[in-house]
This record gives sequence, C-alpha cells and structure tokens, in this order.
Amino acid sequence: MKNFLALLLLLVALLLARASRAQVEVGTLAPNARAALDIQSPANNTGLLIPRLTAARRTGIASPP
Repeated sequence: MKNFLALLLLLVALLLARASRAQVEVGTLAPNARAALDIQSPANNTGLLIPRLTAARRTGIASPP
C-alpha cells in the first residue's frame, strides 16, 4: 500500500509539472507553439527590437520557425 501511494504521488507530481509548461504571450491569444515568448503589437507598427544576427549566424540556425 505504501508503494502504491508513493507511485500515485509521483504520477501526480509528474502530471502537474507537465501541465505547468506553457508559452508566454503578450498581445496575442494564440502564441506560436515553438516560441518561448510571443509578442505581437495590436497596431502592427511597434514591436520589440532584438539584437541583429549576422548572415552567418542566421543561416546557422538549424530549423527556424
């Protein structure tokens, strides 16, 4: 019985850990599944400036979204 309760507790903990993983969204209701952070401007004329990559670094990305 003690082993059963320990196994049940482990399964519940694993399910809760799995359910807590999610993407962060700002300004969108459906974030891209491959993005950790998805930011969209409501006016589509403002945004977030991210440091630019060189062409070599851009082509070095294995599978961009």
